[in-house]
Amino acid sequence: MLKEEQVGELLHVCEELVGGALTQIRGNLTKPATRSSAVFELLAIQAFSAIGRIDYEPFHNSPDLRVTLADGSTLWVEVAFLHEKFWELERQSRELAASLRAEGKRVGVAPEKLWCEFRGHASKDGYKRELPQQHQLKQFLRSDYVRGIFERIAAEPNERFSAAHPEYTVIVSYLPQATSAGGGGVVQEAPKHHSRHQLFKTIKQKAQQHSVEGMRLLCVGSDQSNALTNSSAPGTITPLQAVRAAFSETSSIGGVVTVSIRDVQQPLGRSGKRAFPCYYANGNAKAPLTAAVQSAIERLDFNQWHYYFQLSKYETPGNGLGRKLIGSMRYTIRGSDVTMEIPCAMLIEMLAGRANMLDGKFGHEEQTARLLSGDYRIESCTFVPANIQAGEGAKILLVMKEDMTAIFDRLRPAKLEGE
Repeated sequence: MLKEEQVGELLHVCEELVGGALTQIRGNLTKPATRSSAVFELLAIQAFSAIGRIDYEPFHNSPDLRVTLADGSTLWVEVAFLHEKFWELERQSRELAASLRAEGKRVGVAPEKLWCEFRGHASKDGYKRELPQQHQLKQFLRSDYVRGIFERIAAEPNERFSAAHPEYTVIVSYLPQATSAGGGGVVQEAPKHHSRHQLFKTIKQKAQQHSVEGMRLLCVGSDQSNALTNSSAPGTITPLQAVRAAFSETSSIGGVVTVSIRDVQQPLGRSGKRAFPCYYANGNAKAPLTAAVQSAIERLDFNQWHYYFQLSKYETPGNGLGRKLIGSMRYTIRGSDVTMEIPCAMLIEMLAGRANMLDGKFGHEEQTARLLSGDYRIESCTFVPANIQAGEGAKILLVMKEDMTAIFDRLRPAKLEGE
């Protein structure tokens, strides 16, 4: 959801807001199973601080947040985070695809030409996949099914084909023209009854978890579960239907705000992530939220940070650049001046000998090679501090100008002998 430096800064901000150390959240940040939920709890603390003073878990068995509003009234907020309902099967799917591509590379088949499509058996919760467990992957790779795929590729390397597994719900396709890895599958989380919906279950559970007087709100977020978005699968219960069903059975919660963090298209074809909050009021609540509170909730800002990758329950960010705020190499041309932005994290990798500006990792190889050819000189060098919330790491700005002397020296014909 956020990178390590961002989480560290957000934690510092939230501890200042609540006036003390968030010991439990700190502990949850260290464990893959609870890391994403802890990050979302911090995001909620910061967002709700805009409408009142925040007290975090003010007494034993209280809701997560007590928000004291400007008029002196109290809003209790319980925060929840939804993981993929079938996260174990998603893990098995990724590990199967990765193992198959690794085996393909070992026998001389380009990994990007092997695509996996995962199907599923219809159930009350959606479509459940049948796949080998992690300890069964070696046996799967030695099976007649996999051996037959690679033998067919060897015999017909230019022919596209697909092969469904006789037992597992996976179809492997060989795409000889593919230049990048891919795959897909049916949506697993597609409940047909509200009682099987994660959002319904969460509301019911949280409604019974605490007993406090006053207005109560449940804030549910996710960057991975389909429970907070409308599914394209036919007959699937929508978030609105799940919320209405839960509200018909409980009056202790005054409302629910869901925060779905998902991919969006940005200018120039780039993709990014944004949070999409949605508020639902409970008309049956014994302590309904006032109009002023509802208006404030609808203005909550969950997009104060630049979002990155999602982290499943079993994942830990890898070492190196993957954990850091980087930014990207950029070039700006103004007249005869060229400004080159170099992220400091990249610069450290280069100084350590782990990367090269021309090795293809950072892009813009042709432009970079031209600027480093000796035809340009450095006019100025500026350090730009990181903008952690925007997801931009610290960078160095080099303003470069064509060095006419260097060009003339290089292009001057060699002297003849005897001159």
